[in-house]
Amino acid sequence: MKIKTITLFCAIAMCAGNSLAQEAELTEGEMIAKQRAQAYADALGLDARATGKLARVYADAEAEVAPLRDQCTAIKTKVEAALAPYDAKVEALLTKEQRTKLATMKADGSFVPGDGCCVQGGGHAGCAGHAAAAGAAGGCCAGKAGAHGEAAPVKRTPTPTLEPDPK
Repeated sequence: MKIKTITLFCAIAMCAGNSLAQEAELTEGEMIAKQRAQAYADALGLDARATGKLARVYADAEAEVAPLRDQCTAIKTKVEAALAPYDAKVEALLTKEQRTKLATMKADGSFVPGDGCCVQGGGHAGCAGHAAAAGAAGGCCAGKAGAHGEAAPVKRTPTPTLEPDPK
């Protein structure tokens, strides 16, 4: 009995490992196609077979869309560079505690001030580039329920007042 259990466990582990390896081998375009298809599947209750068909259609589209994504990346980089001095002015208005909190949030990827919807993933599939993991608060999926099958993230309420550090 123990041998059967161990054999079954090993078979399951191998299948799971193969599935994860295949997932890791997907290109960015394939991941984007899969996520877009999954959004339809989640919204409409589609089965895996139908979702796979949708993903193949979107995978074909990615060849056409890839150059546009590259243009978006270039534009977003320019926009962020143009906004950098304004970000610095805004951050100078924050208290020391607020700046510390903001620095921590930027470091862990939970704060990105821009929309970023121009770029699907900012360099990798999903809604990342806005946060450390897809679907985190902020970025292109913020407030859009079902963008990756999850509920809309809770919107943060900004601090009502800004008091500069005493000098």
